[in-house]
Amino acid sequence: MTAKQPVSAEASADVYEEYIHGVLREQYGREVVEITPLRHHNARVYELHINPGTQDTAAVPKKPGVAPLPAQTTRLIMRFSDPASMLNEEVRVQNEVAIMSLMREALGPADPSLVPEVYGWEPFSKGKGWTLIEFKQGVPLAGKFAGMDPDVKREVLAQVAEVFKHIQSFKLPDSVKTYGGLNFSDGGGLVGGPTPIAGGGPCNSLSDLYAEYFQTQIAFADKCDVVRGWKDSELRARLERFGKEGLKSLVARVDARLTLVHGDLDGHNILFDEGTNKFTALLDYDFGHVGSQADEYFYSFPSIHGLLIPPFLDDPEEVHLRQCLLDGFGPEDAERTCASIAWATAVARDDEFAKAGVERPADIGGIDALSAVFWFIQNISPPMFFLERWRSRATPDRVEAVKREARDNLERNLDAWGV
Repeated sequence: MTAKQPVSAEASADVYEEYIHGVLREQYGREVVEITPLRHHNARVYELHINPGTQDTAAVPKKPGVAPLPAQTTRLIMRFSDPASMLNEEVRVQNEVAIMSLMREALGPADPSLVPEVYGWEPFSKGKGWTLIEFKQGVPLAGKFAGMDPDVKREVLAQVAEVFKHIQSFKLPDSVKTYGGLNFSDGGGLVGGPTPIAGGGPCNSLSDLYAEYFQTQIAFADKCDVVRGWKDSELRARLERFGKEGLKSLVARVDARLTLVHGDLDGHNILFDEGTNKFTALLDYDFGHVGSQADEYFYSFPSIHGLLIPPFLDDPEEVHLRQCLLDGFGPEDAERTCASIAWATAVARDDEFAKAGVERPADIGGIDALSAVFWFIQNISPPMFFLERWRSRATPDRVEAVKREARDNLERNLDAWGV
């Protein structure tokens, strides 16, 4: 077995570029002409220009979830794991490829080409951890949606609804029996596994998955120099009591079924053609996993106001939005105006979701309690306390304010649950 080679977040671009040249030359017989760094958020991402080949080429050894690299292809995307991302790098690449395989199948009735083809991958345990994927034409929707005419926005929202309907209603293969992440068996079949989000799965029930998320965040809190496990008051004892006595019963209020979750379905991960307004790609599967029919609403749709935001917010407009998501929008809501919420968009999105047959929050029993538990767990150990870039910029007062806000949220939820 090859020893793991950790990659620091500060590794030079030259190291990655040399590695890219080697992979394309050795595994595909292709020469790289140009390498352009695209972004560095949860992964290092590069656009590659390569010379055309003489024939389609499959990577050797062949791995599950991949297609041969077409001879005429001259542009590619290569994504590398980033250990600073706080994701489970041991399973991240495998999960990404497996999720993309199922997403392509789920979108078959609509347009499977929205999911880029994967031409090769390597797990983090073998070195850097990477995926080589198809380059997709198009413009990010996020930068254009706000300036669109209302009729065009409707057209776009209808496409979001169609895409999500196929994902949410997709029947997973019989080999996937657990909540959590996905992986490949030794024979190349899809099986359950841990999530790339730290600490989840594979689990036999949604309650067990959330219990694992809870315990993982407690462990993170113990390592955090800001919250120090919340051991400076009775809050820690209340947290532990909730984990033992209250969490699973609240999660179980949702009649959960195994459901494919993209985990970041929003405009920044959708490409479209400005001439036709048709979607051309759905990108970024880092947070993809198997959850319930409710879970996508805790990760996705923030820019079109479909994210089921937490309870106990101070902004009355956000409080009203959460209530509308849970109970349904009224015709008067489209006329509301405020700086933070485009109410006409929120109502139009909800309408298009209903037309497409999407299960909306208002259609999912128990989602109120489940969403409260989800956001509660996030506040146990706020992730920004582990992000060096955020910590380097944040003032002591800012750090203390975030800690105070997290504590207040935890205590208000525990009070509501009688813990």
